[in-house]
Amino acid sequence: MSNNKFSELANAVAGVGHADITTARTSTVFASVAKYRRLVGIGACATLAAGKKLTVQLMQATDAAGTGAKVLGTAKTGAALEQEVMQDANVSDMDIAGGFTFVAIKVQSDNGATHAGGGVVVMDMGRYSE
Repeated sequence: MSNNKFSELANAVAGVGHADITTARTSTVFASVAKYRRLVGIGACATLAAGKKLTVQLMQATDAAGTGAKVLGTAKTGAALEQEVMQDANVSDMDIAGGFTFVAIKVQSDNGATHAGGGVVVMDMGRYSE
């Protein structure tokens, strides 16, 4: 058991800045997971209209430019009152054998009008932190 603070063991990377998320937005930079074992994509947005949702999808790629990007796991969705949505994964869930060692987040809302939101990927359990 480590006495380290969470901020000493984790790294927040590969985010989607404040943007209109009625069109799917994916991080422009994919981050290497080489030093980590777990990750979570966290999406947030302003209050949604009734019946609308926020969707978060982790993406994996073979390099920082997003080459060959494909989904990682199953997207998570939150309803109108859930303005934060998280999707978690283990690095072992990635297609490491296929060279997929970079990760990013995609966030989207089905809100009919322009809707502000964003997201970030947080990685923790550094391989050398214990």
